[in-house]
Amino acid sequence: MSAEETYDDYFETELRKNLREGAKSNIDFRMIPLGGTISDDDSVSRFTKDVYHGLDEVLDAFFYARLGQDTDYGTIADLTEEFMGRFTDKNIAQMYKQHHFTDEEMDFMRYTTSTHKWRGERHFGIGASYALRDILLRDEVIREFGEDALPQLKMAADNLPGNYGFSKAQKHFSGLFSQYPYGKRLKESLEEAIDVETEYSFNNQINCGGYSFRVDTCVNPLYPKTTEGKIAALLSKFPFVRLLHDGKVAEDEYLVLYRADDRCGHHFIRVDSDGMVREKDNNKPPQVFKGWSKDLEGAYETEFAVKKNHRMFGYKLLETNTCDRNLKVPMEVIEYVNTPRTRHPIIESGRLVNYSDYVQAPTMDKDIEDDEIR
Repeated sequence: MSAEETYDDYFETELRKNLREGAKSNIDFRMIPLGGTISDDDSVSRFTKDVYHGLDEVLDAFFYARLGQDTDYGTIADLTEEFMGRFTDKNIAQMYKQHHFTDEEMDFMRYTTSTHKWRGERHFGIGASYALRDILLRDEVIREFGEDALPQLKMAADNLPGNYGFSKAQKHFSGLFSQYPYGKRLKESLEEAIDVETEYSFNNQINCGGYSFRVDTCVNPLYPKTTEGKIAALLSKFPFVRLLHDGKVAEDEYLVLYRADDRCGHHFIRVDSDGMVREKDNNKPPQVFKGWSKDLEGAYETEFAVKKNHRMFGYKLLETNTCDRNLKVPMEVIEYVNTPRTRHPIIESGRLVNYSDYVQAPTMDKDIEDDEIR
């Protein structure tokens, strides 16, 4: 843990780092540039024609500008048809194998895979296969006509007749043949998309229990369904957790409160070193504690002292939440549940008002060894 980082932040920061790396790997895994392409088909597919909608008009204007406006249209049409006819599925598959993709081109395919966005459109079917056709088209233009042709093609696209349904094509090819063919903010946009995937994964990876115990999975003590059984199941799964009687949490511990009801579920909340009480409701983002739900207002409340230096990562959902149905509840738990408390936490505006009643000494931030928490 770095000097700038507090213990309170450590688990969430590290989990997000891990999930972010996973999100990037997942995008690469999902990226299928040749999706829907039939590698032995010598025809231009309907899909490719849709992606290149309006390109024939751009090419016509481009060839007229090069050959002169008095050129026979048949000549222009033949040149356009020949160029567009190169993009058969078979040729696209071959081009893909031979093309050396730049970092920017790879990021463009990752972006379309992650966001399902392409040239102002967004729908679930959009992916790397759209980006690939743009990349190969621009490459083929440069190979055939040289980079000097790009401004001419951009001008041809800018001059498309908007009143004939070419507004999308105008935007598409004007951008593709510009100085920034894949967007001025491509890298930033991709990073933002990865952040979105990371946050989605974070919110679904852990629930209130995982968040409060600082373990990288959901915690749902399902069996047995009694209060004593739930507490016993938690203690058996997490040896770094102990019941807090009327004593205080030690300097190397923190406080977690837990309420459960057989009919209405359960909820964990966590008290951080600043005295703030924080929670995570199912797959929602963490927040300052808003108060117990009506269903849990009268539920039994357990106080746990949780060791700070514990293994936080590498937990499995099924393994963590599979309990022994024949689990015997220890006498300590039975006595704990049946012994009246001499104090109760007082929480106002998300802060534990009687924080000093629970904390042994002011918590000092200490370096945490990776092998102790992973």
